[in-house]
Amino acid sequence: MNVEEAYLVMHKASGIQVGDTVKVLRKAENYEMGWFNVWPIEIEPNLGYFRVTQDAKECGFRLNHRWRVPFFVLEVIKKAHTITIDGKDISLSEESFKALKKQLT
Repeated sequence: MNVEEAYLVMHKASGIQVGDTVKVLRKAENYEMGWFNVWPIEIEPNLGYFRVTQDAKECGFRLNHRWRVPFFVLEVIKKAHTITIDGKDISLSEESFKALKKQLT
């Protein structure tokens, strides 16, 4: 297994998913540990919390529809709510989950 393949295995095992709220702990070096991307200069560690909006696989996780960063610089602050409809998993924000729950009860 090469480093890029190992990155994908660890990326998947991280448990991070679309809809999670995360914090960036540190900068990553360009292409560090098999991550297939460069660090976005606009983002600084400890800048705040971000929402994971896409799983870009070997390019990392997309935050707030803008930046792609590797799993190993992220700390999950809050997990997304996931529901399954017709066999498909759908991630919901806290607000959307509360609204859906209110409609169903």
